[in-house]
Order: sequence, then structure tokens, then C-alpha cells
Amino acid sequence: MAPKNHRVDAFLKRNLPSNEYETLRSFEPCVVVSEREKHVFRYIILSNNNLYLTENPPKNIHLLTRLGDIFFLEMIYDLPNFLSGEDREKCQHVRIQYFSDDSTSYSVATANPSSTKIPKGINHPSNTRMSNSMPNSIVSDIASNENSSKSKFSGSLTLQSRYSLIEQRKLPEPPKSLSKEDDDIKSSGATVCIPRSINKKKNTTKGSLSNITDIGTEIISSGDIPNFSNLIGRNQTMVDIYILSDTSKMPMYMHSTWENYMMRQTLEMDANYLRKLGTNRTNKNLTRQCLLAKFKRDKLLLSEQQLQLFNQLKEEILTSTKLEEVYVLLQELNTACIRNYSLKKLFWKTPDLFNYIVTNLADLMDPSNEETSLWKRPQTQADTLELCLVYLEVLGNMFRETEVVSSRISILKLHKAQTLLKLIDGATSIVSINCKDTTLKLRKPQFEKLQNFGKWQSVEDGENKFLEINIIDAASAVVFEIVLITQQMKYWGDIVPLMNIWWLINFLESKQEKSEYFIKRITDSALEKLSSISNEFLPPLEITQLYQKFTILNTFIASSKRFAEYIKSNYAEEFKYFVKTPLLKQKLLNRYPLSVPTYKLINTIMEFVVG
Repeated sequence: MAPKNHRVDAFLKRNLPSNEYETLRSFEPCVVVSEREKHVFRYIILSNNNLYLTENPPKNIHLLTRLGDIFFLEMIYDLPNFLSGEDREKCQHVRIQYFSDDSTSYSVATANPSSTKIPKGINHPSNTRMSNSMPNSIVSDIASNENSSKSKFSGSLTLQSRYSLIEQRKLPEPPKSLSKEDDDIKSSGATVCIPRSINKKKNTTKGSLSNITDIGTEIISSGDIPNFSNLIGRNQTMVDIYILSDTSKMPMYMHSTWENYMMRQTLEMDANYLRKLGTNRTNKNLTRQCLLAKFKRDKLLLSEQQLQLFNQLKEEILTSTKLEEVYVLLQELNTACIRNYSLKKLFWKTPDLFNYIVTNLADLMDPSNEETSLWKRPQTQADTLELCLVYLEVLGNMFRETEVVSSRISILKLHKAQTLLKLIDGATSIVSINCKDTTLKLRKPQFEKLQNFGKWQSVEDGENKFLEINIIDAASAVVFEIVLITQQMKYWGDIVPLMNIWWLINFLESKQEKSEYFIKRITDSALEKLSSISNEFLPPLEITQLYQKFTILNTFIASSKRFAEYIKSNYAEEFKYFVKTPLLKQKLLNRYPLSVPTYKLINTIMEFVVG
């Protein structure tokens, strides 16, 4: 987090637990409108797990809500009546709906883990109307328009004036015992993310994934919200956040952080994933790995010892001339960074490691390159696959949840993003390594083949088959992160069309054969999991991988007519005969946070492909 206000940053550092402060992503001045507060000037503070509010100047930190309690988040394009001039034009309006035990009070967040409740009258509008630091123009305008704006916020907003930032979803509490009801997926209407800068136009394209039926109107199934409350038995609370800047990235951070939270919570429910992150006690670098992975409450130790250990590890990776040693060191780096988010920031401080990994991955994809050092050339196919896998896993991990690291964008843009293009080319090409076209092809429904759909007919041994499957998953994770980067670029205000979604699609379409084969492999991999006739539900890790793959496919369909036609012409029968709603509900357990978004993505793609 790059603080814009050092006074607020110092206050947060003093008053938040150190491990929570390390996860802060952004804070912005805003005006808050809720049942409890009317037009109060605050700072909205976002961490990996929570949303906070504090006064201006800051006095207390109030826990607004945990991200896991949010069930609806939307961006609203309106001109608030209580603002005027440039403040009114530049304001960004975010509406948050969440479950709470008491809609009239916020929790006080302190360094003490045991939180206390604020008395209802402590921050009543009559007591804390506006701080002295708020611009006088805003204060006077609010005072003069308060009466006229009350009715605006007392009722629900019309469909003509709201655009959903992310999809509605249900985040249930983990059930005490598994029952039939746990398997039911409560779906709701799909929504679309519309950039602030795009003109609002009616979408009339046949087969379009956008669910827009009127100018500036999105269909939002508001009837689903009471169902959530009935199922969970908790109060619903709504708060409107007016961010006083049109260049603020806070809406994007809220969106991405909520999505990251869902993915992280889902993965942490997977025993195999957690076991994979376990410390290898036979590792000779165990002491360094533990120190790198452990959060330090002593800031001096964090800034000095961990930096020293990270630089030592980085130097060993860059200077090593043994493939086995590089492999072990990269695994060590990957595990440590998953456990300690601050190490990802160190990774993106300089382009050295990123360029090193991408270059080596590209060299593995082109074994005929005479410039590649002999020691970098694996002796066996299994060695090649293992190295490709660890390169992709490290890159996917370093992209994950680092959109707030401003140096990441700077590094990716170097040399007109040529290194990133090299990575995209490598990640989409890597699925063809040792992977012949042996997956199921259907010209008509042949259900007897379903039993053997997951049996690869590769000439290589079982170990290589397993590595091939993992490589498809890892490559999908990297491309998924790159798709997110291109979608977020509109918030960085660049005039040059670099690293946006159209830049990505144009590059992939220029390599049509390779890109279509990548689409084929990730689609086959996803359908293999969904079409299995076994009664077992999918584990959280596989649900996360499905979410990543279907997000890629959904983006390609929405952004590329060529890729949309390819998917529709090649997979209509597979989706029609193999992907069934009862089977989806059975495989995507509702207690995993990503199940509902994944279910909705699959149904959206099915409507396009089969319809």
C-alpha cells in the first residue's frame, strides 16, 4: 500500500495489529451514508479481510464489515445532490450490502483482538457531522441540500441508475453437518461490469453475454436478497460510499479484494492445498524458509532481516548454474511468498526475478535456441515439465493479490510490455508440450465414451500425464491473472492502449492456432471435471481452477468474435449433453464461497454455446 496521507498511515500503523496492517490495500477520503450516519466525512480503509472507517482527522478505527459478510457490491453512476461543482462530477459512488448482527453500530477495531461495540449515539450525525478538514464547499452544499437528499437515499435506487460492479452471490456460513440442502446452488441474475468511462448504450447483439435490456439498465435479481437473509438468518445492512475522486482506484481494489477473498477462503478449505504449503523439513534451507514465511511484529526485523534473506535467496536463484538447485530455490521462494504477502512486494521491487523466470520459461518452449546455455536444457521430458510447472506456479503466485503494488505495473510496462507478451506466448504455448490431441472429440452424443473421458492416451508414463494436467492448471492460473490485469488497466488512466483487454485479445488472435489450442485444452480440462459421472463433489482447489478457466473463456467470448465462434462451434454438443444442472449442483458444494460464482459463469457460457 502506497499511503497518500502519511498522517492516516501512521495512525493505522499505531492502532491496527501489525499483521493486519501488513494486509492493508488502500484508504481514501469519502462521504458515508448509512442507516446510522448521514453524509459523514470519513476515510474508508480496505484490507485483505475487512473494511474499516475512521474519522478525519482519525480518532478511532471502526470495523465496517468483514469481506465475508458482503453479499452485494455495486458501482452506481449518479450525481449526488449533496455535492456540487467538481466534487459532484468526480465523485465515485459504491454501494455495499452486507450481513450484520446490528445495523446501527460498527465495531471498534483495536490492537486488542477482543473488539467492543460502540454506543449507538457516539457517532450520531448531530455529533459528528463533518470534520474541519473537509472542503468548505462540500460542507455548505451538504447543509443546504440535506433535506432534498434524504428521500434519495431512503428508498431503493432505480434500475436505470445503477450498474453492478460484481455479481450477487451468497456467502453462507460453513454448515455444521453436510446435508442435501448444502448441495443446492442458489443462483441469481448475472450482471456485468461496465467501465466508468464507457458510454451507456443498449446492447442488441444476438447471443451477447451482457444482460442489458435498456439504456443504462441492468437486470439485477433483487428478489434473491431476501432469500439470502432467510437462509442465513442475519440482518441486511446497506452503506453508500462516495469517494471524492474520479481517479481513485478504490472501487477496483474493492472488487479485486472481494474476489481474492473468495478464492483465498475457498482454497483454505482444501486439505490437499494446505498440505502442499507445508514446510518440507528435509529442506536444508528450512531456517531461512521459516524466517521468510513468518510474519514479524518487529518492523525493524521485517525490514532488515527479511529483506536480507530475500535478497540472499534472489541472488542464489539468479546465479545458480544447476537446474536441480534452481528448482528447489524457486519452490522455496513460492512457499515463502504464499505465507508472507510482504515478500511479494519485494519480488516486484525490481524486474530481475520476473525477467529471469519468463526468459527461462521461453527458453524451455524453444529447445532449438542455440543461445540457451547447456545447463538450462533439461535432460528428460519430465524435467522439462517440472521446471515449466514451477516457473508458472511462482508467476501465478506473484500476480495473485498484488494489484495494489504500483511497481508491478511499472515492471510489466517496461519495453512496451514485451516481457509480458513473452509470458503470454509461453503460457498459452506450454499446454502443447508433450500433449497430443488425444482428448475426447464428439461429433454426436456418445455417452459410452464418458467413462474414459479422463483417461489420457499419451505415450508418456503416468508421471508425465500428471505433470501435463498440472501444467494446464498452472498456465490457466497465469492467464487468469493477466486477464484481470488487462481488465483493471482502465483505472490506471493510460492514454496509450497498452495492456488492456483489447491489447491482449489482438495479440492472442495474431497467434490464432496456438491460442485456439490453449482454449481447447483448458475447456477439455474443465469439462472433464464437470462431466464425470461420479457422485463425488469437487474439492475447493478444483473449484478454484474451474473458476479461473471459465473466467478466461467468458472473457474470450465477450471480447473476441473469433474465439466465441470457435468455442460455440466446437463445444456445443459437449456442453449440451455432458454439463447438466443437477450434476453441477451436486459437484459445487454451496459451502465453498466460489461455488456460486463458478456455477453462474458455467451457466452464462452454456447459454451462449448451446443457445
